[in-house]
Amino acid sequence: ENRLMDDECMMLADLAPMLENYGEKIYFVGDGYDLAIDYKIKNTAHTPECLRYANAYSVGKVAYKKLTNGEGVTDAQLRVNYLRKPQAEREREEKLKSEGKL
Repeated sequence: ENRLMDDECMMLADLAPMLENYGEKIYFVGDGYDLAIDYKIKNTAHTPECLRYANAYSVGKVAYKKLTNGEGVTDAQLRVNYLRKPQAEREREEKLKSEGKL
């Protein structure tokens, strides 16, 4: 239930030293789960598969908790937080750079 940091896109080599002195077990979730576990960061524990990825139930639980704590938002206030550009956009930029158009 406790987040150690805000969402951020970073290399595991930079993340590992930040987490190695944390005194409790660390459970990774999301798309980078397998990479993080394979990196063998100290204090990590395996997250049950049913808890690794967001699903309607988990999103609903978080939303309900926020709503009951007075932190609810309207549908118009919801925003997606992309941590990096989509792959297609990154590849397009690389192509334009190699062609000298960017």
